[in-house]
Amino acid sequence: MRSGSFDARAELCANHYAEMRLYVEHMGLSEADCDDLVQQIFVIACAKDAVIPESIPEQHAWLCKIARLVRLNHRLITKRQSREVAPTPASAEEMAVSPEELTYVREALGLLFEGTSPEEQDLLRRHLLEGVTVDELSPDVGISRSAVWARIQKLRSDMLAHFAVLQSRDQRWI
Repeated sequence: MRSGSFDARAELCANHYAEMRLYVEHMGLSEADCDDLVQQIFVIACAKDAVIPESIPEQHAWLCKIARLVRLNHRLITKRQSREVAPTPASAEEMAVSPEELTYVREALGLLFEGTSPEEQDLLRRHLLEGVTVDELSPDVGISRSAVWARIQKLRSDMLAHFAVLQSRDQRWI
């Protein structure tokens, strides 16, 4: 089977789509995740440089190997995203403060965000407060996922340093 031909790729998908779907379903994923993983399997298998095995049993084994790797990658991404979700914000009653405390909090936030641009503040707000994942932020910001993650970590580090200064000035934060 010619690996670069459209016919070879179409035949691969026609011959193995149903069995790959069953194979992925047995991995215990949701319906939507199964659809996504099967599509990823065939996207990888039909890459321009992919050499498609000749026999159907070899094709099946090759696709199952791709499926296991895609499933492993899916599991790692899911685990990473579960760690990135921000905690639920406090209720309105818990956040009720006096006008003096509100002024103090505004000043404290000004210190915490000292030296950050409005774009960086928006990035932190969306990630930490709204629970937007790094994968979702990356296209909006126009940089890679790892660059977004590095920027958030740097901003967190800067905020912690400013918070330490704030704690040293005022005992309310201890």
